[in-house]
Amino acid sequence: RIMSEHSVAALFNLQKITGDEALALQGLADDGVAPYKRAVLVMSLEGEVKDKCDPSAKADALLQQMWNDIKIDQLAALLSRLTVGVVEVVAEPDSVLQQACPQLY
Repeated sequence: RIMSEHSVAALFNLQKITGDEALALQGLADDGVAPYKRAVLVMSLEGEVKDKCDPSAKADALLQQMWNDIKIDQLAALLSRLTVGVVEVVAEPDSVLQQACPQLY
């Protein structure tokens, strides 16, 4: 309902859902058959991956590890839809935040 009314939905902590649950996202994230056109699905994911610099590659590697209960062909199709346009957000050190917003400290 939220996507049909507001054209946006958010799903936080992808690392907390199972692979089987994640398969439900495939229909929402597929441009060709998505029930809501001109809509945005914003998702968050937390985790560490070594030896990867590209945010999309990091997300792909994390989700492959976390959703290893999905058949490889289904997982590949799902990840090709979910790991497009990934942005990595890194916390600022407190010193930078204090300098930018001293009223908060």
